[in-house]
Amino acid sequence: MCKARDQSFIGSFSQNLFPNFHWLSAVTVIITTQLTFFIASVSLNGLSDNSFLAVPEESLVTVGAKDTYLMRYNYQMWRFLTANVLHYDIVHLLCNMLGMLIIGQTLEKDMGTLNFTTAVFIIGFGATLFSAMNSNEVTCGGSPVLYGFVGIFMACLIVNWTWFKDNKEKRCKVLIGTLLTILVALSTDMFHVDPFGNLGGFLVGIMSGLWL
Repeated sequence: MCKARDQSFIGSFSQNLFPNFHWLSAVTVIITTQLTFFIASVSLNGLSDNSFLAVPEESLVTVGAKDTYLMRYNYQMWRFLTANVLHYDIVHLLCNMLGMLIIGQTLEKDMGTLNFTTAVFIIGFGATLFSAMNSNEVTCGGSPVLYGFVGIFMACLIVNWTWFKDNKEKRCKVLIGTLLTILVALSTDMFHVDPFGNLGGFLVGIMSGLWL
């Protein structure tokens, strides 16, 4: 007779969905930062009517969204990083947080906290730079970093393709991880698409994966 596990439903769900999660991690810091910036942006001018619990554009610009004019002529370089932790509305925020939990925790475990954190900074900066070079629209969001994770998975396949040919199980896991990352990244952009930021994140992700 099978014995029931002495574990709550929530505990079992968390263990299966976030098997590598722990509180003292770079992923936790990133998610906390995203939540903090969202609260800060909402507290400035309240909510917008654009969507459910949406942040007004002027608040996003004040807190640190990508504004090409301010970056180019007022030298507000911090926007290269802050743009990646700001979000348009609560759905946008939750999708990116979930993506970071599901994909980020696995990459952090495989790459190590230092390499993972370095990759996140490089991808975020590179994606914002690529977007600023090709578009003057005010944008923000963490999806370019998720697309960067896709690039890292692709780099892993490129570098280790010969080894993966003889290890079908590992190759299958990496391919599934890549597809899952793409799906999560696409879900974060259902309403707020920054194609240049996402493309830049993907390209920089490949380079980061090859380097790190």
